[in-house]
Amino acid sequence: MREYIVRHRCRNGAPGRYGIGCGIRLVQSLTTTTTTTTTKQQEGRMDEQSKHHSESLRASADFWHAHAQKLSWETQYSTPLRVDGKRKWQWFPGGRISTTYNLITRHVLSGRGKKRAIIWDSPVTGQKRVITYAELQEEVEVFAEVLRGRGVKEGDTVLVYSLFAPLLLWEVCLLTLIVPMIPSCMIALLAIAHLGAIHTVVFGGFSPAECAKRISSAMPKLVLTASCGIEGSRVIPYLPLV
Repeated sequence: MREYIVRHRCRNGAPGRYGIGCGIRLVQSLTTTTTTTTTKQQEGRMDEQSKHHSESLRASADFWHAHAQKLSWETQYSTPLRVDGKRKWQWFPGGRISTTYNLITRHVLSGRGKKRAIIWDSPVTGQKRVITYAELQEEVEVFAEVLRGRGVKEGDTVLVYSLFAPLLLWEVCLLTLIVPMIPSCMIALLAIAHLGAIHTVVFGGFSPAECAKRISSAMPKLVLTASCGIEGSRVIPYLPLV
């Protein structure tokens, strides 16, 4: 995994077109208009959010069914919500869906392969990288084969030790992943989901002892790690922690 992470390090981004020498008067003249526009946009989003929230409470099954139909299903569910008694319920029973197909593949198939899927801009390293949907699909498929070659399969276990906690959830597998906030982390998470795997996240700030407890509890099939992470001006080696 370390070699894979290094191979996918981002290239240094080119400097922007405009430097600090832009006129201060121009910036000041735009401040009021920008602030007003932003406030109105935020208010509009809040009104829309409140409307959706109310609809989701008033008719939950209909609300989520309408949104679920915007996704591509391998197997269509029989009903949006099945309720059996007061404490037993199930969403989308009988349905089967692919996270990576909906996040990546369907955009490529619809002609959006050249559109930006991931925009990475690191203020810590000064590096930038843009990954299109087509590039992301290729990266995910390649790394999924790497995981499959290591024996990861549907029903296994994978753990994520990282400086952030990405929210990509799936149903079947658990693995251990120890990586900083770099594009390769998202590629690895999507590859795990592509195989029908669940990851669990362990925060990169934990000590080796606390990390060991969580790895022992998760019993992962595989541990993925970068060689190091950067926090402020400190370089934190990851390999000794595992």
